[in-house]
Amino acid sequence: MNCQNTASPRTRMTAPWWKAALLGAALAIGGAPSIAQTTLISTTGDGGFANGPSFAANGWTVANSASVNQWYQGSLGLAGHSGQYAYISNNGGLTNAFTNTAATVSHF
Repeated sequence: MNCQNTASPRTRMTAPWWKAALLGAALAIGGAPSIAQTTLISTTGDGGFANGPSFAANGWTVANSASVNQWYQGSLGLAGHSGQYAYISNNGGLTNAFTNTAATVSHF
């Protein structure tokens, strides 16, 4: 008499069905996670230099030291640059130049 078990062996699933169901329910109820972007510096708005002729008009606060090197905003007509921009000048904003022998702490 042959006594072999003819029933098919049980196959083990790699992940229980309830994990997949739980993930599906969580996505259906809460939706997929989303990521938002916040623009901090815009070339055409706040943070850029297109809102007005001063740092304050564009949302910046300047802390220039009493040194000869200071931050300025304007348009010097430099090749490859258009519009308003920030630059360091050692001659009252006439050119974008600095004196590297002068101790300076300036920021905006």
